[in-house]
Amino acid sequence: CSVVSIKIKNFEAIKQYKEALSAIENSLFKAKEFGAKVYSEGDYRLIVLSPLLTKHQYNTDKAVKIANLIEKNLQEFNSKTIKKIEYGIGITLGNLIVDNKDNKFKFVSADSSIVSVKNISEFANNGILISESFHRKTIGKVKANKISDKNLWQVEKFTDRTQHEDFINKFKQRQKA
Repeated sequence: CSVVSIKIKNFEAIKQYKEALSAIENSLFKAKEFGAKVYSEGDYRLIVLSPLLTKHQYNTDKAVKIANLIEKNLQEFNSKTIKKIEYGIGITLGNLIVDNKDNKFKFVSADSSIVSVKNISEFANNGILISESFHRKTIGKVKANKISDKNLWQVEKFTDRTQHEDFINKFKQRQKA
């Protein structure tokens, strides 16, 4: 599973501002459009992308797209207001035991991925950090810089090639013929 964590670092200071909470909720709504489940845990928001939910084996691209959309929404909000949302976004891969019974989605971490992704988001400062394992799965799709003393990568750019898929598929078909 791909797991995204958003740490709202100044949650206590902004929780009284409806506009700030609305910006956060609108960002999380985008994650639900990708088939993810969102959990609130204090000043953390966890986004779980499981093959059981998304019907796709690999969800790394979706996790990066979600994190990128959330970051853009929060940056846009921060550019328009005096009271800024301080955040950190972390992404990792994890072994989760998931169950979807009676439209109730439950998960249990089979490793330390939930704690790890929370720590990653805690360390991130108004940006996106990814774990080493996540970076290995997204080489070529995500441009990231290694943080020198950590086993983390700062996301610089996400390469979205979905708009070219039609052309690439047609090109492959012509090559086979």
